[in-house]
This record gives sequence, structure tokens and C-alpha cells, in this order.
Amino acid sequence: MGKRLDPSVAAAVMVAAGVEPLDPYQDFRAAWRCRCLTCGREVRPALASVRRGNAACAFCSGKKLDAAEAVQVMRNAGLEPLEPFPGGHKSWQCTCLACGRTVKPSFHNVRGGHRGCKYCSGNGVDPSEARATMHAAGLEPLEPYPGHNKSKWLCRCRTCGRQVQPFYNSIQQGQKGCGFCAKNVADPLEVAKAIEAVGLEPLEPYPGATKKWKCKCKKCGRLVAPKYNSIQQGKGGCAYCSRVAVDPQEAADLMREAGVEPLEPYPGSKEPWRCRCQVCGREPKPRYVNVRMTGSACSYCSEKQVDPEEAANLMRQFGLIPKTGYPGTDNPWDCECSKCGRRVTPRYTSVSRGSQGCRYCSSATLFGMPARIYLIAHVELSAVKVGIARRDSNRVANWERRGWQVIGNWVLDDGADATDIEGRVLDAWRSSNLPIALEPRDVGNLGGHTETAPLWAVDLDETIARIEQAIASLDL
Repeated sequence: MGKRLDPSVAAAVMVAAGVEPLDPYQDFRAAWRCRCLTCGREVRPALASVRRGNAACAFCSGKKLDAAEAVQVMRNAGLEPLEPFPGGHKSWQCTCLACGRTVKPSFHNVRGGHRGCKYCSGNGVDPSEARATMHAAGLEPLEPYPGHNKSKWLCRCRTCGRQVQPFYNSIQQGQKGCGFCAKNVADPLEVAKAIEAVGLEPLEPYPGATKKWKCKCKKCGRLVAPKYNSIQQGKGGCAYCSRVAVDPQEAADLMREAGVEPLEPYPGSKEPWRCRCQVCGREPKPRYVNVRMTGSACSYCSEKQVDPEEAANLMRQFGLIPKTGYPGTDNPWDCECSKCGRRVTPRYTSVSRGSQGCRYCSSATLFGMPARIYLIAHVELSAVKVGIARRDSNRVANWERRGWQVIGNWVLDDGADATDIEGRVLDAWRSSNLPIALEPRDVGNLGGHTETAPLWAVDLDETIARIEQAIASLDL
């Protein structure tokens, strides 16, 4: 038996909840026939449910629906029910009063604000319209519209005759109907012919055009895994035979043939590979792809790389004492001349080719003698040059005869000062990353191509001012 209460107390609870009992109280959990004091409908709440705080009238609380009211809600939404009210959450077959199609919305969705007709709202697909869309894409449907635009639809291609299963929404968005004709789907026979043509033997079933396919190369016998779409694009089947992939052992053999012994596993064709040169004993880091193309592996033996200690020793042989670490072959190197004591910045590459390291000592014939510093330009060569010469020399006239124009010409009492100012101009150009503008053939037997810079990149007024300020400082 359920929990017993005084009948008068139980009745008072129900009245307080808005319903009037129509039968005597029997059980705490049993349905109790009552009349709602608000809407007048007959309901059957349990006293236990009401005591837990639940509504006594299912109609007023919205938990129970009146069939007549439900029909009116649907009609207000433009729908005419074709069957009795099935319940709030179940599909309810209706006719759309706007387009005349049969639809099956749920009462709860319509009451919640959703449009009842999926066709009028744009969320539904008319089967006849869907078939017309497929026809326009060159497809003949072999079954009724599946009822969902993201469901596969079995069709036959009118062009190639194959059966395909496209999604209706994909066709709507402009995708080609037949994957075979669009080259998005591969025909098994065509795949077999393509694989045979590139010399591969499949070791597993065809996985798809964009997935790796385990095969064996008939030429080299290696296992490879190309993608069929890559083969279609002409990239070949075996990565080893096409030299896209490299066998680590073959790579090591090639490096040994080039005169170096690998000191670590093969890192990849374009990655530096630490090796030991069998000739000089150093440890260069050549790249396999470069060695394969040039046959040269040791950057030291090929003079592409310089040992810092050997570079310093060479500078000392030319009377230069390095004041900083080795900066690179083509960068100025801060040094002190052991002969005259001046600070100079020769480049290792110039010294290694026999150039005199100290520009002051190399111009010693001008020391203590009147000299001139000149600035000239050549429009056709697009170059500007700074230079020094003896005061009575015809060097500037020789430049003019070759098409150079004199921008500035200054005479100094001591050639050492002219040499110093020339060096300042060149240092300013090179520190601004201005390259040498000419080759030796452009200046002929006059020489001096290393004292040039691109005409378009040099501020002539600034260069003139620099020279004149340096000259003025000599008088202080």
C-alpha cells in the first residue's frame, strides 16, 4: 500500500496545486482524477508528484497537449494535418497550404518557431527537382531520391556508362557528376595499366588515388609506396629509380668516391652531412645533392671553405696581425700592419690571391710626395671610382680618354694622406654593402676595378663632402 495521509489533508494539497479532486483519496502514488481550476480539464496527477513540486495540470504546464489545439497551431503555421495528432515529438503528416507538398514536421518544432514546410524554408529537396539536377549533371538516377542531400544516390553516367554514387548536395554545389570522367575516381583496369607502365608490381589492393600504395619496383627490386595520383601526374613510380629518394648505403658509397668518409647516418639529400676528408683530415659538411652534381665533397680542399687558423697564418705571412677572429673570405678583416703599424681591413680572398695586405705600404712610393685623390664616374658602365695618383701623373687624363668624367680632383702635399682618405671612402662604401661595380676587363691595363661602386647606389654629394672634410681635418 502507498503512503497513507488524512483524506482532507490530501485534498487540501491538491486544491493548493490548482486542481479539485473528483474521487476520494486512495493512494499516495496512484493517479487521482481531478478537475483543473484554471482550464477546467480533467486530469489525473499523483499526490506524490504534486508533493515533489510538479504541476498538477499537464495541460496548463504544457506537458500534455489538446489535439484540437495542436491542430489549430499547425493551421496557424500554414499546415493542414492529414492524420490524428500523434504526439508532440512525433512526425505529423500534413499538407503545406503554400506549396501543396506533403511534409512531416513535429508539433514541438512548429510550436517552437520552426517553419513546418521544409521545401518552403529551403531545407527540403523536391524529388522531381533533384532528378532534374542530376540529369543536368549528365547522370541518370537508378533509384528514387534517397531523401537526404548528403546520402549517396546510385546513378549511371550518360557519358561513360559507369555506375556512380554522388551526393546530391555535391552536385548542387557544382561538382562533376561522374568521378571517372572527372578523373577523381580511377578505373581498376586503367590503374593496372598505369602501374604496369611505370614498372611497379602492387603488393596490396588499390587503396585509392591519394593514399600510399605498397609496391615493388621491377627494375631495382626495392619496396616503394607511391600515390596513384602522383603517377598520373607523371612523377614516376619508383622514387629510387627517379632519384627522388636515396638509398643510404648508395649515398655513403658516393661520398667515399668523392674522398670523404661519413661520420653520421645519412641525413637527407639536402641536409649537411658531417664527414671526414680522406685527403686533408678535416670535417666538412657537404650535402649529398651537391656532391652528386659536382663530384666535390671537401669544401676545404676545393678552397670554398677556409680553416680560421690557416687564414690567420696566411695574413701573418703578409705582415698582417689579425685583431679579430676570421670574418669570412670576402669580409673586411681588422688587422695591424707589422711594418707601418697602421690598422687596415684587407679581405682574406684578396690576400690569398697575392694582393698586398696593407694599402699604405703598397702605396709607399707616394709617401712624403705630393699626390692627388680623384673621384670619377662612367655613365655607360654605371660605376663610380675613387683613386689616388702622383700629382704630376697623367692617370686622371687616361681615365677621361676612356669615357670617365671627373667628379672631383684634390691635390695633397703627402701621398700618405691621399691613401688614407681613399681608404675612408672605400670603407664607407663597403660598410654600406655596396659591391665592386666592375670586372678587371672593364678597366683594362689601368687597373683599379676594386675601388669602384655602383653609380646608382652612391650619393656623390655625400662622398665629395666626406673627402673635403677629411682634407680639412689635415690642416687642424
